[in-house]
Amino acid sequence: MTGIDRSSSSRSSTRESSVSRSESTRSVRNETTRREDAREPEKRQPKGYSMRDGFDARPAHQTNQRQPAAEAGGVRAEREAPAAATEPDVDWDFIAEREGRSVQDGYVPDPTGSKSGVTVATGVDLGARDMGDLDRLGLSDALKTKLEPYLGLQGQEAADFLENNPLNLTADEVKELDRAVKGEALDNIVNEYNTEVERLNAADGGSRPKFAELPREMQTVIASVGFQYGSLKSETPNFFAQVTEQRWEDAKANLEDFGDRYSTRRGIEAELLGQGIANLS
Repeated sequence: MTGIDRSSSSRSSTRESSVSRSESTRSVRNETTRREDAREPEKRQPKGYSMRDGFDARPAHQTNQRQPAAEAGGVRAEREAPAAATEPDVDWDFIAEREGRSVQDGYVPDPTGSKSGVTVATGVDLGARDMGDLDRLGLSDALKTKLEPYLGLQGQEAADFLENNPLNLTADEVKELDRAVKGEALDNIVNEYNTEVERLNAADGGSRPKFAELPREMQTVIASVGFQYGSLKSETPNFFAQVTEQRWEDAKANLEDFGDRYSTRRGIEAELLGQGIANLS
């Protein structure tokens, strides 16, 4: 793919990055300074449905579309060059396995050891949300009313409230919530990535691809880390610099030694990224 470089050394000397050279090497063990804020959703599977039910898993675009056949002189139609992807193509099933399958019954993953709140659907933490968030997500009034009592509650306070006020969503409500939250989160990840790539390209005349132009494996890994940490630029700056600069081997090594509490998840992401790197050749 044009503009994607699997090498760690083919970087322009004029790039502007907030992360120093030493920070982007494998020797950096602590990717972020706020490990306690990252949360691995509880692996339990009460009533629910897979992410495939909530998202369209079809490819975001088609290629090799034929031109209309020429009618004069028996001229054969030629294939157009594949169009550049314009929409993300993330493996939602992979994301669902990492986040935990969608659940209808609310739970608090770690009330004594984290700031997690009541969590429902595919890892949607209501403790980190307020009513303004629900309004922006465009949820139905009925669903907003159902979720409102749990907003902002965290830790043991959330667990105590949930024990006295169980939260149960219907399958349709879970689907509605997942669609809205994951769509919003992916938009933020894509916008942050594309903004940085455009800045880098303008600085050195490079041709780094936008998010939707990356192989599916790369898109999925970036999204997986982003769904857990939020802003990659601020929360995982080394990883963000590596992927936006197309330093895929460095990014893979970083995931293999990320320094957070979720080495299993990071390792699986590193394996998928390795598949993407192999497909570049």
